[in-house]
Amino acid sequence: MPVYVLKAGDTDMVKIGWTDDIEARVRDLQCAHWEVLKVIRTIDGFPWVERAMHRKFSAQRVLGEWFRFDQEMLTVEVSDLSPTVEAHPHLPIIIALGGVRSLATAISVKPGQAIHWGHRGIPAKYWHRVVERAAERGLPLTTEELAQKQKAAP
Repeated sequence: MPVYVLKAGDTDMVKIGWTDDIEARVRDLQCAHWEVLKVIRTIDGFPWVERAMHRKFSAQRVLGEWFRFDQEMLTVEVSDLSPTVEAHPHLPIIIALGGVRSLATAISVKPGQAIHWGHRGIPAKYWHRVVERAAERGLPLTTEELAQKQKAAP
């Protein structure tokens, strides 16, 4: 599910947000905004990535989720951000499998059902499908390993 940086026209104003449908979100925001809104960056990530971006760029915050543009917004990586919530031990597996949206789609789950897996873990009923997808990508993974990581979760 993408975190986005949305630029308002030729101004230096940007919105940092998170959604499961960028096109719909831009349409919703555009109808109430006088500047043409344009997505200038997306990052595959969880809601904590959005919160971490807000925290990182807090000095540029104007109001709510609107910030003055900083060039680093185009280059900052998820690995440079610290989560605002404890990441679940399944998170590295989710990232290795392409992120929440990619994994959810690959195992025939609606992405909205999977949005919290990064900090709650992948439900056991999906473990066999996750292991199958991992094998297709050449990643060694077993349901036992998922269970061990689940037990290690805070």
